[in-house]
Amino acid sequence: MMKLLRASVSAVASAYGNHFWVDPSAKLTVVVLTNTAFAGMLGEFPDAVRRAVYGPAQP
Repeated sequence: MMKLLRASVSAVASAYGNHFWVDPSAKLTVVVLTNTAFAGMLGEFPDAVRRAVYGPAQP
């Protein structure tokens, strides 16, 4: 699962690389739909999505 930035973030991830999260403090809803199994679920791809949404300065 993606590393979350704040405790207020609600997130769901599936075994096929689909992610959905809501960050009310940032007024943000993100949906990522892939069919990449493990590559979309763990590792560089979900981290890259998080960096693309929040910027490179985020953890």
